[in-house]
Amino acid sequence: MDAILVRDVTKRYRVYPRPIDRLKEVLTLNRRCYHREFTALENVSLTIPKGRVLGIIGANGAGKSTLLKMMAGIIDPTSGSIEVRGRVASIIELGTGFHGDFSGRDNVYMNAAILGYRREQVDQFFDQIARFAELGTYMDMPVKTYSSGMFVRLAFSIAIHVEPDVFLVDEALAVGDAVFAHRCLKRIREMKERGVTICFVSHDVNAVQNICDEAVLLDRGRLTDRGSPKHVIQHYQTIVAERIARGAEGPNGGPVDFHAIGAPETSAEIGEQRFGTFEAQIVHTEVHDSAGRAIRQLRSGDMATFAAHVEFHREIADPVFGIMLRNRYGIEVFGTNSYLRGERTGTFAAGTRARVLFRVPLNLGVGSYTVSFAVHTPAGHFYDYRVDNMVIEVVGPIPSIGIAALPINIEVEK
Repeated sequence: MDAILVRDVTKRYRVYPRPIDRLKEVLTLNRRCYHREFTALENVSLTIPKGRVLGIIGANGAGKSTLLKMMAGIIDPTSGSIEVRGRVASIIELGTGFHGDFSGRDNVYMNAAILGYRREQVDQFFDQIARFAELGTYMDMPVKTYSSGMFVRLAFSIAIHVEPDVFLVDEALAVGDAVFAHRCLKRIREMKERGVTICFVSHDVNAVQNICDEAVLLDRGRLTDRGSPKHVIQHYQTIVAERIARGAEGPNGGPVDFHAIGAPETSAEIGEQRFGTFEAQIVHTEVHDSAGRAIRQLRSGDMATFAAHVEFHREIADPVFGIMLRNRYGIEVFGTNSYLRGERTGTFAAGTRARVLFRVPLNLGVGSYTVSFAVHTPAGHFYDYRVDNMVIEVVGPIPSIGIAALPINIEVEK
């Protein structure tokens, strides 16, 4: 059964150069047009089954928040229809659904009443809301005195305690502190296990990868991709890298060409994605253990050497060389580059090659990890980015659990 049905939805806004132009248009009975139309969403169709967690990603202005506002019933589509089945709780814009002059306590009762709860019902779980929000004495102060983080604490706490069937979240965790964000993600996972349908808008691709069953990509108001979080995130990252590259200048002052390919030498199981201008190319990669053997299975704690062979097609000064390790859930476990480490790499002439070595002790938990390599400018202009280029296996046994195997000494003092 589908919890949310979006059918051919388009949303257009009228944009007036000056506030008075709106009045002038009304006075002429719309015979004269003083506005231009801006299309925020165009012909978007989407169905979300009950109990699924859908991540919605895209650049700023792609239409993500507009889509969530229409799902929540805050705004209406210009054309098309949206059907949401069940009780809806949403965190979309800071302050939405709150009265600034009311206290946090009063806003809890007001929001719950909108969702159909009687006051005596709210009395039964109000203390739980207050404990989760951790606002202390601010709970009895007007919410117009709240910071953005306090708004999110209260809004999120209300939303998760009113037992919604559909939960809509738009970048709410971006303004909270790290501890609260961690608690929120934990609670979202619990809601997922209870079968709540969740739409999660975020620029945090790690969070999308971690909690979502699937993802969609919005680009300039159009739904351009849908699939596994990993697939959609890679598509999104390719678009971002392409736009950065197209904004850069080549050696002759003109724009540079951008390429995005699936590397043919890698298996479909690995699913490598590759993009960049290819003014410098990573032509070969390998990993060696502490004995210098080329190997893909390493012991936890061993010293590993990752090598990237880079070929330069034009002169480049101080290129940045980077590496990234992700676990099997796509979570970034470790990443660094020469720029972050304050290292100058020198100038490379056209036709020359470089062998870049990343030596690191693999203090990782047992499991599979993908390794990505990149060569780019400090501003993020990618010459070549090989995402999930190889898979390595870290084996044990090790006397710890988790994704990290940190060296530790335990002392007991009486």
